[in-house]
Amino acid sequence: MRSVALRVLQATTLALRVSACSGHIGRIETADNGFVYERIFNNLGGNVSTEFDNWRARQRAHGITHYVIDGTCASFCSFVALTSPKSCYTKSARLGLHPASIAGVAQTPETRRLTAHLVKQWPQGLQDWWAANRPSVLGHDLVYDDLKRIIPERECGPNYQTG
Repeated sequence: MRSVALRVLQATTLALRVSACSGHIGRIETADNGFVYERIFNNLGGNVSTEFDNWRARQRAHGITHYVIDGTCASFCSFVALTSPKSCYTKSARLGLHPASIAGVAQTPETRRLTAHLVKQWPQGLQDWWAANRPSVLGHDLVYDDLKRIIPERECGPNYQTG
């Protein structure tokens, strides 16, 4: 009986974790100079292969060159949104960082390699923070004040040029 209850609990936990990592609210915008970017208001990430395909499809369809993080950007979103040197964050930003994993529970050699590959594409200050803090699969949130301390050069600011 106990093993059945444990399996039900594990399945429920997995379903909650998967449902928590879904959804994307953003808006495609065009800067005065014609550059197209996406303003992210809420992106909770999700499965790497699915999310990668979704991001690539939006990039191709709209010509997105970079991102403005203006709300929650977690999981897969946190890996890719700051890879462009033109991407930035606002005072409303919340970056939810955790290593790649299987169903949000276990890391494997493959997920560790993927995490290392993606982290290398971040701004240097964020790479340094990751190396010093090594978040678990439960993750760690960085808010505006943290981001300002870690990667001040990426703050959008009033005079930030999105192109």
